[in-house]
Amino acid sequence: MPTLQDRTQGFETVAILQPQSVTIYKSFPRSARDQTEAELANLEKGKNGQYNGYLSPTSARQIKKFLSSWLTSLELQIHKQEKQTGRASNRLYPTFVTLTLPAEQIHDDNFIKRHLLNRLIIRLKEKFDVQHYFWRAEPQKNGNLHFHLLIDRWIYWKDVRKLWNRILDDHGYIDLYRQNQQLHHLGGFKLRPELLKNWPESRQRQAHKEGIESNWSNPNTTDIHAIRKVKSLSAYVVKYVCKTPEQEEGQQQNRQIQGRIWGCNDQLRELRHFRETVSFTQNFQEFTNQTMSGYLRDLEKEADEGDIFEDEYIKVIRLKKPQIELLQQYSEELLRSYLEHYSDILTNLYPLPLEESRQEPAIIHEPAPF
Repeated sequence: MPTLQDRTQGFETVAILQPQSVTIYKSFPRSARDQTEAELANLEKGKNGQYNGYLSPTSARQIKKFLSSWLTSLELQIHKQEKQTGRASNRLYPTFVTLTLPAEQIHDDNFIKRHLLNRLIIRLKEKFDVQHYFWRAEPQKNGNLHFHLLIDRWIYWKDVRKLWNRILDDHGYIDLYRQNQQLHHLGGFKLRPELLKNWPESRQRQAHKEGIESNWSNPNTTDIHAIRKVKSLSAYVVKYVCKTPEQEEGQQQNRQIQGRIWGCNDQLRELRHFRETVSFTQNFQEFTNQTMSGYLRDLEKEADEGDIFEDEYIKVIRLKKPQIELLQQYSEELLRSYLEHYSDILTNLYPLPLEESRQEPAIIHEPAPF
């Protein structure tokens, strides 16, 4: 609760506009001396390189904040381009890919991140002009480490797989995969009944034929997510990569990951959602932003009772429509500020124009679970 000193020094009520929700809270002056012991301990933990191997709710909120801001800026730019030209440019078009190992993991997690994942990111920067990226590490049911990687250039699925498989080959994983497949199919094609639900026999036979032709050198180690089919890019990706163990529908993560479990380039960490002052109180006088206050009233009128959560510290309004549609409907002034905020993010992240690739982002690959 605000103290007498807070009310004298001043505090503001702030609204944060996210793609699918609005969060309203009171912001008070705070100095470095106000940091809690837990927050300071977390800072020291990061400095010392100590990690517990799981995604905490605090880290998930941090990731959600900057990742959603980045993706919203890209999403708005994509919609703008499609409206102007009828197609999306792949100069700034995100690729969301899952990277897996084709055989049992033979290196520790930190080695995999340092020598395989990091090498792939470097090659994507060099070959495809990728500038910003985010990755999340998770263990599979078989214990292998795998990664969700988000980059800011649309890249054809065969090119991503080719780069990743070359790196895997340099560290022995393609040889292990080849040995496993040759042993499994010894004497000819052998059906995998446990995979029939998502991988019918005809596709298994085709994969076996292609494996024989390539000497089992090109395993399906990448899965490109079909994000063009998603209504809200930011909402889909953020929900996918920000799950904590408690949110995995009752399924616990089957092992702890060594070292860091997520990473991104430094510029992304600084990104924030669009925020606007609702009111400001100082010396017991309150000053109200009528535009923002009016918009919030309109949102609350549209919302059902279950769409609003409120306690003494915070209020959250879940939106039935995307934020930008509601801004278009209720407040042109706020809409201009909202678009300007994300346009500024885009300009800061990409100060120089990017060259257009000759590949079309409309091509989507949906691979078999091989």
